[in-house]
Amino acid sequence: MKITKTYDWQGEDFRYDAECEHCGHVLANQPGKDDYHFYNQAVPAMECPNCHQSSTLQSSEEPLPPIAPEHDPNITK
Repeated sequence: MKITKTYDWQGEDFRYDAECEHCGHVLANQPGKDDYHFYNQAVPAMECPNCHQSSTLQSSEEPLPPIAPEHDPNITK
């Protein structure tokens, strides 16, 4: 699964839509957290409820670089 849209940010918590890279199935309005573990371990390991595959099953010659947490730019401190 890959995140396609984020919204409803409240600090580090947000809601997101995700799409399966294999079959195109979309999961809408899922809860997420803006941290390294969520982006680099939890999301790639999510199994699609439609085709039962995850991003970690994809074989790629070169691993993708890690994603760093990135707070919503609309939130000011």
